[in-house]
Amino acid sequence: MLENRAVTVYDKVVCTLAKGLYYEVFEEEGKASECYKKAIKKYAASYSAYLRLASIVYRFSGYDAAETFCKQGLAQLEKDRLCDRNTVKEIEMEFRGLLDQILKKKEDKEVYRGKPLEEILESEDETDLIIALHEYVGKKCRYGEAMERLSAPERVFYITQWLEMEVNNGGFSQYFFNSSGDFANEVADAFAEIGAVKTAEICKKAVSIYDGEVPADRDEREDVFAEDEEKCAVLDECDEAFFAYEEDLSGLSYAYVMKNKALFT
Repeated sequence: MLENRAVTVYDKVVCTLAKGLYYEVFEEEGKASECYKKAIKKYAASYSAYLRLASIVYRFSGYDAAETFCKQGLAQLEKDRLCDRNTVKEIEMEFRGLLDQILKKKEDKEVYRGKPLEEILESEDETDLIIALHEYVGKKCRYGEAMERLSAPERVFYITQWLEMEVNNGGFSQYFFNSSGDFANEVADAFAEIGAVKTAEICKKAVSIYDGEVPADRDEREDVFAEDEEKCAVLDECDEAFFAYEEDLSGLSYAYVMKNKALFT
């Protein structure tokens, strides 16, 4: 009964969580907290609901909220004790496994947060540099809200990193549905610019489902493939091709940044 009731409010809850994540990104903690409270009120009536909420916000990098939902779910699990002992143990392990991932991500995020640009660009570790620079450039452009603040190389770097993050998280369908898809018309050229020609071709194939220009409106973008099996199949093929990683995207991104170092400000 609970699961049926929960499904009917799922979309509204996701929208509420999205607002909370938006406020969290821009460090408006009060507004973010209010959104998360509303999500709990609408949806969280059991430990399974808390786990689902935690999974959603974790997927979109809302690590603080995900940690809170996990801890609340563990407390609810202890309170309910509606299952047999073995089932409770399995559920608790699932919560604690997710919580461990969340805390690791939070730790990593703190390491890279607030580093001065000079220190970032001097890093000898490719991965560390790319992660920290993505965070730096993201803050500079308010995570896509103020792209005019970026130089041409910064824009290319941010657009390619954003696609890689989204596709790895939920495939091209997630990329198009989220705000990252606002820059889908540029993404193939951006990958070609850093020398990732195979990835550029994958992106062109994904974008081709729109038969022209990718719509600026998210709902319009999703409507194109939401109920079209052929277009969904194309995106699935693009996901598989992308996940094969036939190109060293990290190495190419690093080389591109070093080549245009003076234009990262």
